[in-house]
Amino acid sequence: DLTTGLKLGWQGDSGAGWQLNYVRLDGSKGTPPYAGTSPEVRPRYWRWPYYDKEDLYLLGALPLGDTLWLRTRLYYDRFANRIESFDNANYDTQARPYAFDSQYDDHAYGGSIEAEMAPGGAAGVTRAVVHFKNDVHREVDNTGQPWEEMEDRTWSLAVEHTRTLAATVTGSAGVGWNALDSVRADNNVGGVIAPFHLEDDSAFNATAGLRWVFTPGWGLDVNLARKTRFPTLKDRYSYRLGTALPNPGLQAEQADHVELGVAGDLAGVATRAAVFGSWLDDAIGSVSLPATACSSPPCSQLQNVGRQRRRGVELSLARTLPVVGELSLGWSYLDVDNLSQPQVRAIYTPHHKLQLASSTPLGERVRLRLGLKVEDGRLSTSNGSRTTAGFGIVDAGLDIGICRGLRLLLEGQLHGGVSMGIGN
Repeated sequence: DLTTGLKLGWQGDSGAGWQLNYVRLDGSKGTPPYAGTSPEVRPRYWRWPYYDKEDLYLLGALPLGDTLWLRTRLYYDRFANRIESFDNANYDTQARPYAFDSQYDDHAYGGSIEAEMAPGGAAGVTRAVVHFKNDVHREVDNTGQPWEEMEDRTWSLAVEHTRTLAATVTGSAGVGWNALDSVRADNNVGGVIAPFHLEDDSAFNATAGLRWVFTPGWGLDVNLARKTRFPTLKDRYSYRLGTALPNPGLQAEQADHVELGVAGDLAGVATRAAVFGSWLDDAIGSVSLPATACSSPPCSQLQNVGRQRRRGVELSLARTLPVVGELSLGWSYLDVDNLSQPQVRAIYTPHHKLQLASSTPLGERVRLRLGLKVEDGRLSTSNGSRTTAGFGIVDAGLDIGICRGLRLLLEGQLHGGVSMGIGN
């Protein structure tokens, strides 16, 4: 892929300013065919001759007095690609029923306006924001088939207030309203376009938090939140290239979150630890279906699986050491249980994740960057029939400063320990 970009900006004496960003990615790619032994899975010989994306953003900030700021963000994104599915590993014929040429032509536009009032002193800071986004997805399943179009509009209105409650205690609270407007969803049935069932939705959310600096350099955070996640266009209407069934009636999931965290300096090490829990209603999960349910098994469908519980721990450490330079370590543990339907197990959610990164100076203008990411195994089907073994990824790179404003990055990556098995 080739990425190009342009950034223009202006900054006034009062702090007012704007910035225009344009980024374009031109790419093509392939994907490794399945190399396992499961009779349920057919190798896919796919190529993307183009995989392109464009982003245009306009950011602005305007003071409306000594205590009031207005900030805006407007954007337009476009994404287009083409998938070519072939009969065999030679990638030279497309005669079999599962061979196809599919195209996407998507775009999204929207923006936000945020007002911030900070009178100073005990009055605290109040922010109000309005978000809008319009998503349009267009696709053609195969050569000679009609184009399908799907469109969603989402809105968000939110207000948040933060203030000092005591010398060492800061509190915050916020409320928000979110809405999903389903505009259009085409379904290609045997070459004839028939609309999917459309459903609109809305929800109120809220957050609250406290931060207590109980000793110099150390703080304790407690955060509560009620959040809603609307299913996307892909969640509701996509056949996922023959591997899934759409679910137009898929409902939003609601989650109650609680997190307790502590952060500070421990003998020169920047340390943060947190425990968290989430309880979801109408949780969205991938449910395994019989092989006859779709055209390219294994088959699945996103469904509301009822009550779900998520619990976990996070730990991060960072320090700058002689010779070694900057060193950071992160570890997390996550446990997911479907309480209403325990037989439907969560997929793609490893219990343990470990990340280690370093940045070592090799001179005035050169830095050596190393990274290690390790995860344990995960399920790839909700009935537990397919599991993925743990794996590790090692990154290495050089960051070379050529001259002011110009840098050269050289990067490489090594994967290990990846395998697919049949079993529990």
